[in-house]
Amino acid sequence: MRQLPDPVGLEETMDSINFESHVYLLDDYQSDEDRAVILRACHEFIFEIELGAWWTDPVDWPKIRAWDLFQKWCDTEFHSVVFDLLDAPLIDED
Repeated sequence: MRQLPDPVGLEETMDSINFESHVYLLDDYQSDEDRAVILRACHEFIFEIELGAWWTDPVDWPKIRAWDLFQKWCDTEFHSVVFDLLDAPLIDED
């Protein structure tokens, strides 16, 4: 298996990496099967964001970012409720 180069001075553990996870909002779904279909449809996009957060040179990323590899490399959690506590519109920063 290809691995990313070991950056000099990097002393992160999986606990510290997972401490501040990314959150992605999905379309509304009715069942676990619906949720799986939605996640599978956007897994490559999520995978690229997660890889980019860890290692910024895409040359070193796995060339084929298939569903099974995504499942091996990425842990997912689903939460059915999100509360927006800000009194301001959401802004897309892209």
